[in-house]
Amino acid sequence: MRIRIEVVTDDGSIYRGDATLTRTTATRAAPNPKPSGTKVKCPEAVMRLWQSGEFKSLVSFADIKAKLSQEGFNFPDNSLMMALTRASFLTRRGSKGSYQWSQRHPYNG
Repeated sequence: MRIRIEVVTDDGSIYRGDATLTRTTATRAAPNPKPSGTKVKCPEAVMRLWQSGEFKSLVSFADIKAKLSQEGFNFPDNSLMMALTRASFLTRRGSKGSYQWSQRHPYNG
């Protein structure tokens, strides 16, 4: 099977390409499970959200907690607040009880 791909970026650049796909008889392998014993700490989980672009616009504490919960992370409120406050790539706006965070600079991974 032959496919043609065309991608248009935000700045208007256009990329085109062709590919040939072939049928295989191999079955799809199961995804690798997470290695046991590795813990993701709260600052690392906040950094993952930043790397995925979640802080491009203002995000409330409740929204951040909900997004982390969807990924399987359930950190205590005080730990999450401390991680957000110490994150050098985030800016906090608002007043006590209604803080919102946004990125200081985008992730350039």
